[in-house]
Amino acid sequence: MRSELADIEEKLGKATPDFNAQQRKLAEVLSVRDRVRHGLDLLERRAELSKQKAKVEAAKPPKREEKIQSGLGSQTAKEFADVVADVLLEWGFPGQKKVFFDAGTFDLVIDGKERRHNGKGVRAITHSAFKVALLLYCRARKLPHPGFLVLDTPLLTYRDPMKKPGDKLTTDEEELRNTDLKERFFEHLGHIGTEAQFMIFENVDPPPKISEYATVETFTNDLNIGRQGLL
Repeated sequence: MRSELADIEEKLGKATPDFNAQQRKLAEVLSVRDRVRHGLDLLERRAELSKQKAKVEAAKPPKREEKIQSGLGSQTAKEFADVVADVLLEWGFPGQKKVFFDAGTFDLVIDGKERRHNGKGVRAITHSAFKVALLLYCRARKLPHPGFLVLDTPLLTYRDPMKKPGDKLTTDEEELRNTDLKERFFEHLGHIGTEAQFMIFENVDPPPKISEYATVETFTNDLNIGRQGLL
């Protein structure tokens, strides 16, 4: 019986395929199959992209019915200049305050004189008027604006001309200095604070009642007294 069992087991071994060898063959076949499928997918994607590329190249670009206008329109420039004039009027700026926006220089012409031809003190205050007017213009027309302004020494006209040699005030600066523009400047910005936040850095003494509409921070430049500086 043992002999017969051994014969039967031998016959079964010969009749049964090698499992491990078959697994290796199957893995090789599956790997080849996956590579072929991936290659076919790439060929299909390439064909589809080639069709899309051909359609794009054959398509004509859309015609623009209207050309985009660059620069500033004359009506917009006039409306903005009117806002600048209103700001200068609120501040008590001397003169007739007839403001024109020069599209060539992108700057203001006030009472027939280009802004850049004024003394530096007048240029400083008119530059601030430009910024404030732009804010008010955007707010009135619901146009984007960051909502705050930083004005650095806008009241330069009120500097002490004796501190620096050769820093004598020009005629237009003298005329501006003799007005109450400093007080009216702070009052106007204080009362339009609902439109935006104004941060003003100045060396002049603020009006007595400024605490009613603004917060004042004094930089002493002294480590032992108050706040030394901004940073």
